[in-house]
Amino acid sequence: MSSSPVYEAVVLGGGLNGLSTLYHLARMGLKRIALFEQFTLFHPYGSSHGESRITRSVYFEAIYVHLMRYAREEEWPRLENDSGKKLIRPCDGCIFGPEHGLFQKYAQTVLKINPQVHILDLKTAQRQFPQIQFNSGDGILQEVTAGIISADQTLRALAQISAQRGAVIYENTAVSKIEVAKNGITLSTAKGSFQTERLVITAGAWSAQLLPWMASRLNVIRQSVGYFKITSPRIDLSSFPVWIYLGENAKQVYYGLPEVEKNVLKCAQHEVQGRTDIPVGESIAPNPCQIEHLKNFVKSHFPFSTLLSQADTCLYTVTATEDFVLSPHPEYPQIVIGSGCSGHSFKFGPLTGRILAELLLYGKTSIPEFEADRSRFRLNF
Repeated sequence: MSSSPVYEAVVLGGGLNGLSTLYHLARMGLKRIALFEQFTLFHPYGSSHGESRITRSVYFEAIYVHLMRYAREEEWPRLENDSGKKLIRPCDGCIFGPEHGLFQKYAQTVLKINPQVHILDLKTAQRQFPQIQFNSGDGILQEVTAGIISADQTLRALAQISAQRGAVIYENTAVSKIEVAKNGITLSTAKGSFQTERLVITAGAWSAQLLPWMASRLNVIRQSVGYFKITSPRIDLSSFPVWIYLGENAKQVYYGLPEVEKNVLKCAQHEVQGRTDIPVGESIAPNPCQIEHLKNFVKSHFPFSTLLSQADTCLYTVTATEDFVLSPHPEYPQIVIGSGCSGHSFKFGPLTGRILAELLLYGKTSIPEFEADRSRFRLNF
């Protein structure tokens, strides 16, 4: 056994959820806390890398609309205040698609909860969002609480604040074994063994390698992301909305946002079905078929010419229902798991970190809507 300290809490995984949990544990007063990341922080191999993400509250499940309100009104302002940085640029959101497809479910839910989301008729939408080519049968929502998250800056802010508050961050330190005993939890690494009283596992696509019983419940899906330059006519990206296209079914969901500094549109298809990818410690090539689908979508839904300038990948860790896993371990209450966020967690990140930290320390959270729906986020044996 090494002579390293016994930590009050350790977080495994340094993506958004892990760094956010570490930040909240420090905020809640823990002094001996650490995070273990198998690569360097901010690596490009998982789900959290990249310059930008969308924030929006349009969901077809009411719980996520409610949780987004806590994230938007409490946790993002807290993080911006603590970091001294503006991490979200407000930007109109446009959610559109065939009126009797997925759009209807999303609209029915969000319009009951968020008064800052509005239905637009076709003519109004064309005036409001001339950058998008709508079809006559489309339903269209405008969300004024949407925005663009500075993703990379968010990760760096969480890490910096946590370190300033005393957290220890171990990079290039993979945990190969977790042993639970009455007197604590032992983590085995190539750098020695470490002990902790409590543990949070936020390992993303690698979760099932640490907890093999989760393998049948999590599917790792490669996402191919395209970056498009607008060639003609000239478009002011600073006024371009973030957008979500909701098709007839779950295979027809696309999204995008402007990256103004790079002068490109970031676009992707939301892929939640398909074969499982094995996560590795290197970049995975974009899927050529997905990129072609993306090119065709952009060509048919936007009234301008584009050129694909770059393609990238990230890994979704998907549950069967696309619900997040935010839950104590089924057998060990001193271990909490955050995983399976199914490609839509970045906007919730500062809040999911709070939820995981509260579950670890108190066994419950301070969010009534989450507590009323705890079973949704539980992953049993």
